[in-house]
Amino acid sequence: MARVAFRVLCVILLWICKACGIVFPTPIRLTSKLPTTFPKPSIVSALLPAEYDPPLQRSSQQQRIAYRGGLPGTDALKQFTNLLSAISSSSPREILLEDKSEDRLLFLHTYEVLSQLYCCECSFHTSAKGDAISLNVAPPPPPPSPPSSAPDDVTTKIKEWISVNLVERNLCPYTASPTISSTKLAKYPPGRIIYGVSPPSSSSILVLRDQLSMIVEMLETGDGKNNADLKKMSGVSSILHSSPCYDDDFQGWCELFNLLPAVLELCSLEKDVCVVNFHPLYTLPPRFVGFGHMHTLSKLKRWISATPEPTDEDVRASGEFQRRMPHATLNVLWAKHMEEGESERDSSELYTNNYLRYMEQKERQPQSFDVLALHGKGGSGAVFKSKLTDLEASGLTFKYLDAPFEGGQWWKLKPGERSFEASSYDGFEESVEQLKSHLQSSPRIIIGHSQGGILIAAVLSLCGASAFKGVDTIILNGLAYPKPYPFKVSNEKVEGLKVVVIRGGSDKMNPPEQADLTIEGMRNAGFTVDVIKHDGGHAFPRHAPVVMDELKTYLI
Repeated sequence: MARVAFRVLCVILLWICKACGIVFPTPIRLTSKLPTTFPKPSIVSALLPAEYDPPLQRSSQQQRIAYRGGLPGTDALKQFTNLLSAISSSSPREILLEDKSEDRLLFLHTYEVLSQLYCCECSFHTSAKGDAISLNVAPPPPPPSPPSSAPDDVTTKIKEWISVNLVERNLCPYTASPTISSTKLAKYPPGRIIYGVSPPSSSSILVLRDQLSMIVEMLETGDGKNNADLKKMSGVSSILHSSPCYDDDFQGWCELFNLLPAVLELCSLEKDVCVVNFHPLYTLPPRFVGFGHMHTLSKLKRWISATPEPTDEDVRASGEFQRRMPHATLNVLWAKHMEEGESERDSSELYTNNYLRYMEQKERQPQSFDVLALHGKGGSGAVFKSKLTDLEASGLTFKYLDAPFEGGQWWKLKPGERSFEASSYDGFEESVEQLKSHLQSSPRIIIGHSQGGILIAAVLSLCGASAFKGVDTIILNGLAYPKPYPFKVSNEKVEGLKVVVIRGGSDKMNPPEQADLTIEGMRNAGFTVDVIKHDGGHAFPRHAPVVMDELKTYLI
């Protein structure tokens, strides 16, 4: 009788709370079929840090979280996707277990470790109702870059890129059109390509959730291996999922991308599907094999057969050229299709063809130019060009340089070292010579972003305006002080050369104080410096119309 009265009282209290607008968070119940035996996960190395510099220069073991042992495939992936949806909530949530088995405990503990990568406080405890994970979730971080395109526009651009590069230029012999791939494979039928786009305002948690949801869809649909009629094609050959919020953040994209193989291995799916990395800023990794299924510089050089013998710079650029889609994009393929394609194709023929296509595009660029542009570390001339389309509309001709060192660097630094901290720049002299050789064409304007801008500032400090004869304006964005080459105080004013510094108040890569220090140094050295301030971050402010309009006045 007492129990009944207690239950009635609870119901009445809940009804009163609901009437007063008091809502209690609803626990999310997760279920999965777990194996009876489950070896404890082994995290081989430290988890990917929030920041590391330079990007991608880590050992292969440090680039991934390796797990030994198995969990059920698609069911586990679904459960992980549900967990990410819970984590993305802005209020604390609790995930209750439906049993207390050691298997479930280890499974969710692995979730806990992975979810800590995404800025949520995730604690593991035992509640009165059983083992549980309590998620004290911080608000999702803002997207790395402002909205750039509607989802339909993003997909259209990706399809156009595939049509031109993978189909017409034949960079991928297994793609027949923007809608069909896995063609010409002896053992497997062609299948559909399915597309997805995360909203530009998505946090990293939601992007990962969206990617995993599409992988679940691919696994459940299958590759249609018994389907021989293209018109009745039911299988999925690959996924292309784009995340425009990462278009200006290659390093953040790589951190997210590196987590995917760990999740797939956690769910025992690494032998079913594999992931390939595309990004507007894609840089060929200098030291590892197979990042995003792209080969090292040494392998590409061995495979490419062309006359005259290709330079390292052009070989690297041709590899990067294949992976520079208009938007940050994850490509998911069937592992067996990838293995079959690797065994059937002639790597020398394929990569030689890709190199020749790149050289054709390069040779079409004009030789005379008004504006000389230097990209930042990890970038390239081709990618920097895509950031300056509004400025190119001025009618001026632009020349984009490529940094001489692997990883898109103008000089080499020790792991974790920043340019404004370093006491020396390894390879600086080579980059200076490259810059000077192009200054002989007498460009009127020079634009430098990040490390490219620091290079220009260092040359100004060392050589003064004499190194920039004929140059009217130097525009520098994402700037930091060139510590090895400090500016000297001068009472003489530099005539005929104006320096414009774009200062982002939220720059996390090179803090705005570094721009201020450089501005002060240049002014003390006699240079005229104009400053354009905005509230954005490190990227070139192409999405800030007021800034771009002011910048265009210097191109007249």
